[in-house]
Amino acid sequence: MKVTSKSAISTVSATLRPANSASLQVSEKVARSSARHGPIYLFLVDGISVVLLFLLHFLLSPQVLFGAILTAASTLISYYASKDAVAEGYWDGSMSWVLLSLAVVMPMVATIKIAFDRRERALAAIGDVRSQCYKLYLAHADWDWKVVPPGDVGRDTCEGKDWLAHADAALVELIGIGEDLFRILTLPGHTRARHRVTKVGREESCRAAKVSRGLYESIFKYRLTRLTLLAEDLKKAGMALPEMIRIQKWLRLLCGSVEELRVLKVYRTPQALRSFARIGVTFLPPLYGPSFAQLASDTDSLAMGICFGLIASVALTALFEANSFLEDPFLAYLAVDGIDVHGE
Repeated sequence: MKVTSKSAISTVSATLRPANSASLQVSEKVARSSARHGPIYLFLVDGISVVLLFLLHFLLSPQVLFGAILTAASTLISYYASKDAVAEGYWDGSMSWVLLSLAVVMPMVATIKIAFDRRERALAAIGDVRSQCYKLYLAHADWDWKVVPPGDVGRDTCEGKDWLAHADAALVELIGIGEDLFRILTLPGHTRARHRVTKVGREESCRAAKVSRGLYESIFKYRLTRLTLLAEDLKKAGMALPEMIRIQKWLRLLCGSVEELRVLKVYRTPQALRSFARIGVTFLPPLYGPSFAQLASDTDSLAMGICFGLIASVALTALFEANSFLEDPFLAYLAVDGIDVHGE
């Protein structure tokens, strides 16, 4: 089948544009009219949603429950062990919060910043991949060039060349790049502490890394190579040098974006910083049990001391859990703020 310079994508777009525009306008009106704007409604629904989200995703986790139990037990032991000392007036369980700030808060702030920066970089790289693939497809499907005599176009003069098949071949490779990249980004994580220390973890890491390398080679050794050869077909057919330079530039940028996504998947927040933060949020709040017991003695309410201890422990461990989910921003089914790689 011989295709002129008016490509299939242009023909399909011209055919479907009126119907799609009308249906899209109707859908837009429905979406705008059905959106809720009442402040009381939004306050109630958003508040309930936040509480449920916090309970289901952050509070009901072994890390949070373990830290809370340790803190409550430490407070109880300190309270009952110091009863005689309190009665005699020489007990003071107050402790400085400097250690907690330096050992927990500062590492947590650093890890959260690194995790969110990685997520934003991943979003930008995914956007770059999408735009570069779209421009490459348009170049292979639509771009044309002038020839002599004036009025003729390059694609029409290439007898025997099936330009629709050429555009389809480029589309197959671009879709394949997206599929391989999706499979790389949604592989199970293999960079946690257990993947470095335990035998089972190392075996799990090796299996995931082997699959990742195979998919990565599929993109660079095969699909990008075939896209380069398709670009060479355009050059042989007569496409001008400036246009060829732009195509090669987009291919280079696509390679860089894919490589950046691979690096963001494999390399995470420094393991030493993560381990230090995990130990700190788990075991430092229980060490402040005497301080919470002192609060219970001052207020003559054990429940008050335990509540303050639980609040401190749960707040730190829940924040650490939220940050741990973002360590791999590509697993949207685990992280509330994860990237929907399949949808993108």
